[in-house]
Amino acid sequence: MTEERPQISIVIASPHALEAEGIAKILTLAGCQVVCVPTEQSLFESLTEKKADVILLDGCFCGEDMHTVRELVQQQQAVAVLTDPEREGSFTHQALLAGAKGCLSCDEEVVRFTDAVKLVSQGMVAISNNTTRLMAQATRPGAESAEPESLSVREQQIAAMVAQGATNKEIGEAFFISEHTVKIHLGHILRRLKLRNRQQLAAYMVEKGLVHQSSE
Repeated sequence: MTEERPQISIVIASPHALEAEGIAKILTLAGCQVVCVPTEQSLFESLTEKKADVILLDGCFCGEDMHTVRELVQQQQAVAVLTDPEREGSFTHQALLAGAKGCLSCDEEVVRFTDAVKLVSQGMVAISNNTTRLMAQATRPGAESAEPESLSVREQQIAAMVAQGATNKEIGEAFFISEHTVKIHLGHILRRLKLRNRQQLAAYMVEKGLVHQSSE
């Protein structure tokens, strides 16, 4: 008998009622349990009380300097920011640096969108394809980091897979190495690039144009 996986709980924080309703229907059909938070009043308190697996946070609610994202991350919430074509790539970059686990476009194809939300619920980084393209065109704010040449070919390959949302297990299987070895590589990569986590690494790889998008 196959053991059923528990439903993924989702909170959608958006000032756009129709957008929130549409996303809720899509995720419900994908087997997720959705709670919508359509207003900004007491937003942070409402979000932290829900303790959902994933919070989908509209870009309008990210706050100045991504302070809402940072506060939610400090509360150990998995946050994915909802973006749109009008947002510049630098906005997505800042969201990832603030600790967001994903940056998802509302224009994304339905299956890709729901798959991305599920990846975020598992602690992985997920970035929509068109959002990635915008990031690649943006200039990274803040201090400069090490150039990609400071990484070995294998480390660049591993970093690219991280940016595409791969797990340590998937990376290990791709290169026939153990998950422990993958963790060691990631530690070296983060230290060399002076980055703190997988989100920042994903943002870095996109900025440098080192992530190849699928043509599907």
